[in-house]
Amino acid sequence: MHRNDKSKFLLYIEPNKNEKLEKPINDYLTQLMELNLSKAIRGNANYSNVDIPEKFYDGGGWRGSHKTDCGEKSSNYDYLLENGMIVNDLSIFYLKWYRNSIHENDWNKLRELGKYYNVDVKIPPNIKQSNPTIKPETPNIEKIMVDELTKSINNDIFNEIMRIGKTYNE
Repeated sequence: MHRNDKSKFLLYIEPNKNEKLEKPINDYLTQLMELNLSKAIRGNANYSNVDIPEKFYDGGGWRGSHKTDCGEKSSNYDYLLENGMIVNDLSIFYLKWYRNSIHENDWNKLRELGKYYNVDVKIPPNIKQSNPTIKPETPNIEKIMVDELTKSINNDIFNEIMRIGKTYNE
């Protein structure tokens, strides 16, 4: 699942194999991620559920793995970095081969990661900007009930129901 939001999940992207660079980039940024993964805690996280706060489960793992469009395979773990961000082991691969496929939210997170280690992460001027993953709006049950009730009952009955409901909730 692709996460393009302001959560703690970093580089959960799904680039198309046509976006792969001809040569890998091995610079301070890929080395920063390699350092982070070497110090990270292995486990799993709830990255696919955008409706609840991020959680990391130390030591756990997934039953399967992820395979990129170009054929690179991940392990069955997520990793908790020292600064609290969560990645999978494809993060290094993405920084090397899909640098141009990284969206604005992830570049901002990479900048935060750099600040944690006093490294100035330069955000390229041509970064991808797209709409962030939007959490679905929680339905307002009271409003739905009021709308439905007002369709089928008169005002006196409706007002009595609302009075009883307010009394019950107090």
